[in-house]
Amino acid sequence: MKKLTASCIVFLGVIFVFGLFSYLSFGELLYAGNNNGESKPPFFAFDSQDDTENRAKAALPSKLDLNFPRKFDAFYNDSFPLRSYLIKRFHKLKKKIKDDPKVIAGLDNWMFFNSSPESVYAKTGNILGDFTGKTLLNAEDKDAFIKHMACQKKYFKDRNIRLIVMVPPNRMPLYSEFLPEAYRKQGVKYGRYEQIREILKDLDIEFIDLKSMFQKIKDKGQMFFKTDTHWTQLGAHYGFGALTEKMGYRLPEPVKVERKILDCGDVYKVSATVTKSCFDINDVPELPATAFKGKCERGERDKKIVCTNDKAPVKHEVLIIRDSMFSSLYDYVARTFKKATMLWRSMHTEEELFNEIKASKADTIIYEQGERFLLEMQNEAMCPDNIVKINRLDQRPKTEDED
Repeated sequence: MKKLTASCIVFLGVIFVFGLFSYLSFGELLYAGNNNGESKPPFFAFDSQDDTENRAKAALPSKLDLNFPRKFDAFYNDSFPLRSYLIKRFHKLKKKIKDDPKVIAGLDNWMFFNSSPESVYAKTGNILGDFTGKTLLNAEDKDAFIKHMACQKKYFKDRNIRLIVMVPPNRMPLYSEFLPEAYRKQGVKYGRYEQIREILKDLDIEFIDLKSMFQKIKDKGQMFFKTDTHWTQLGAHYGFGALTEKMGYRLPEPVKVERKILDCGDVYKVSATVTKSCFDINDVPELPATAFKGKCERGERDKKIVCTNDKAPVKHEVLIIRDSMFSSLYDYVARTFKKATMLWRSMHTEEELFNEIKASKADTIIYEQGERFLLEMQNEAMCPDNIVKINRLDQRPKTEDED
């Protein structure tokens, strides 16, 4: 009863305050003809003289008749208090986002990392460069990468260890329809992702083509967040399902989809236009939490996680060298594999990773690496030769026109 009373008081208070502003504004309009037609409206006055739009605004109806409600509604929609101020602030914010060197403001509140010099660094990669084909390996780097991965393949093959590579793709090619047209038309069908896929296929290294899979199933729901580079839980489910299917186990289709608002994503946080509160633009499908089966020991900041499950459907011991994309899949891993060790790549040196590989009894090694950091699957400690440098702004050989 107390809650109901409090709600009623708040509601009536809002009505009173808004009514007072409207009354003051309405009264100002009625007396706008005084002082030789000049009037100095208050801050909350109706925006009757706003010049921000190239059209005539609906006028205040002069008489009460059957059309008064419709005419007044049109007038109020065009002239409610603070309208021009709010519109100007909106366009100013929109322009700031559009001009942000680190972020591309897309349609329907989508945001993408740009590839200006300010944003191409170890934390973001060159996502726009991947989309436009500017990160393609040149002939020299391509040859080096082939030799390096052949070295890794031989290492695992000599020890009877299966190697599987899975690459969660960038969002930009999957949701390019939300890019501004100027960016959208720069997209290429053959980029570094396709180049690496082709190389691994030629080397007979098992590769899970998540990019092609998501292009086929994106109508099932939103697979990636609008303002974050990571996949939604729905996307993570299908991504992990592709891995388990490769290993002979098919995950069930998601039965129930809930809606959840994500906190500000990594793209949003990098934007120069970030405010203290986040916009409600990440309302996307999420799977309900899955039943946790198995036991996991988690290291500090999840640097290393070891999960065991004697009743798991996949009777393999796996070592997963992963990035942040796997952070939404801990319970999936725990309920799927007999034993799984997950190592967060960026929290280990290459020597530490190699030592973990040598000490592991896993029969399967899984490299999970996001598209923008594809070259980080190299390991100099394991194979010290033919290392290709990572995150060059433009790895293509320059043409005469570009010199």
